[in-house]
Amino acid sequence: MNEKLRPCEVSGEKAYFHRWVDKSEVVRPSMMAGGHNGGVISATLALVEFEDGRVEECYPHRIVFKDRVGVQK
Repeated sequence: MNEKLRPCEVSGEKAYFHRWVDKSEVVRPSMMAGGHNGGVISATLALVEFEDGRVEECYPHRIVFKDRVGVQK
């Protein structure tokens, strides 16, 4: 494993953090009278690699970085 990747846990499963990614999706306007006008939904996600080789995007609140344990502020 590349030593430059940050070790982390995603929902308790060991993984390695690769980078942050920005995702967006266009939402079409509602066809209902008085419905929403549509727009864009966007979010920042993490790209992580699990020990079994799976690569997934996940929300930041699911990640615990393990290389920061015991660091004083």
